[in-house]
Amino acid sequence: MSEPNLEPGRVYRTRDFAAWSTNPPRLAKRLVEEGVLVPLAHGLFARPKPSKFGPVPPLDEEIMRAFLDGAP
Repeated sequence: MSEPNLEPGRVYRTRDFAAWSTNPPRLAKRLVEEGVLVPLAHGLFARPKPSKFGPVPPLDEEIMRAFLDGAP
């Protein structure tokens, strides 16, 4: 499978990684260990936006979108 192209500032659920791996939790764990993702809660991960002052956390709206699985 190919390496995921993750959008900075976006929050992902573990199941979002199923497109890139047959074992999404393992892929998420590897990406956290590599510093690509940061864990937010059980099953939620963020790809922080880089800035000159350090990583920028995701917006509250983005966290809620992922938590509610896209529902309004």
